[in-house]
Amino acid sequence: MNKSTKKVAAILTFLLIAMAALTAEKSSWQTDDYNMSVFYNAKLHPGDALFVRMIFTPKNDFKNQLLTADKKSTGKIQFFKGKDLTAKSLSQSSFYRIKRSDETAEETILAGVPLNTYVKPGQYTLNVTYSPFGRAKQTFTLPVEVLKKDFELYTLNMPEASTKIRNDNSKEKQQQIAKLNEVLGKCDTNAVYELNAFQAPTPAKRITSTYGERRVYVYTTGKKQNSMHYGKDFGIPTGSEVRACAHGKVVLSEWRITTGYTVVIEHLPQLYSLYYHNSELKCKVGDIVKPGDLISISGATGFVTGPHLHWEIRMNWEAVDPDFFISDFTFEEASKNLLNQ
Repeated sequence: MNKSTKKVAAILTFLLIAMAALTAEKSSWQTDDYNMSVFYNAKLHPGDALFVRMIFTPKNDFKNQLLTADKKSTGKIQFFKGKDLTAKSLSQSSFYRIKRSDETAEETILAGVPLNTYVKPGQYTLNVTYSPFGRAKQTFTLPVEVLKKDFELYTLNMPEASTKIRNDNSKEKQQQIAKLNEVLGKCDTNAVYELNAFQAPTPAKRITSTYGERRVYVYTTGKKQNSMHYGKDFGIPTGSEVRACAHGKVVLSEWRITTGYTVVIEHLPQLYSLYYHNSELKCKVGDIVKPGDLISISGATGFVTGPHLHWEIRMNWEAVDPDFFISDFTFEEASKNLLNQ
């Protein structure tokens, strides 16, 4: 281990101690050529997402080199049960750039992994691998604690129309499923639209179903089916305004057999918000929307028992708790405040 590596290791020890019991705190270390700050959420619940924000600030002659030759920092995060990094990771994701200063060459990268609702409480490890400004690969680990969360179980008696939709095996339905999966599977690393906290798509306070509910559907045929609720349902009457939860690009706006009139908005690479069961669409594919823009009118179309808005967030394919994103989940504000201290 050379002197520079020893210096990084010593400061990294402080990072691990400082961040173990914190949701978001600035922790940093430095080399001769750059300073680095790291933010992440050390404690979370099943259904939340785990984000890591890294800020690289070049110094002296190295900064001048980067101002004339932009070199991206890369890397990935891997989520492990316990401390055994030789086991298969539960999930992983690559970093993508969210900011770069043309004046200082400072670069900020972000990565996130979703936790499904079946992740058990306990101690986990996040392995972070990164190549600062295209340099040699480095790695460190961060402790993560998953807290206990209970999800309620409901039995729902479905009407004849919903039973028919569930039993629909038509080519049209299969094509719609494939199309939505293709949309949600795309990861455009340049799709950085929103770094701030999301907002609810409606001011309504009546919540008829929450994220992560375990459900037993009972159809008119007598058949039962176990399922999980992937989003949050607002009990609003048909005709209510539905608004974009964040800045983003409309990537799907159409009628679907199961979800009725549907809108999907891309906010970050492979991070999407979905709005189901509308009666009317007010946006089209390709539209760039801002938080609060009108995107649809609520209804009761598709697989429903009554009028409501189903709001869902998908991250790296996985359905995650929408309420988690009504927070500083990218540490945009935390990084501004703590870096200025």
